[in-house]
Amino acid sequence: MAVGVIAAHFARSGKHVVLPAVRYAPTWEERFQYADDGDLWVCKEVSGAGYSVYRPDQRYEIKHLWRQEFTCLKDWDEQTFIVCAKRAWDKAKPKPTAFIFLNRRMTHFAIVRGSTADQWEAKERWNFKGTPNAFKAWRYICPLELVEWRELDPAEARPYKLA
Repeated sequence: MAVGVIAAHFARSGKHVVLPAVRYAPTWEERFQYADDGDLWVCKEVSGAGYSVYRPDQRYEIKHLWRQEFTCLKDWDEQTFIVCAKRAWDKAKPKPTAFIFLNRRMTHFAIVRGSTADQWEAKERWNFKGTPNAFKAWRYICPLELVEWRELDPAEARPYKLA
């Protein structure tokens, strides 16, 4: 759903987007063999003699932070911003143009641009902390001053009904 919200946002701004097929790993152990090549691609027009096509050009990773309700830096409740798994960024070809993180209700989003990667720091952090499935993994952490905060147009936003 989060990818669809951002795809609609890009499309409404006149961009052509492609959503790659989703593949699911049959087991937890096989998950790295099923890594995708991006959640969403923005295309650029390529023209030639008598033709014009759109080719995927900019890769975006989209995440729904369903535990986080934020609208801007002021109400972000963390001291840092986790961008992605270190392994995912290091192996990505091409590197994502940006990571887009939707808030819980999908009314606002944060952007971390891939061009800022030289300012990220790798740190080991807990995943699923406080649950039986908790494990440590290396993550890239971004300084908060590099995060861009945006509000979705109400026509694009899909407020997520909370229980």
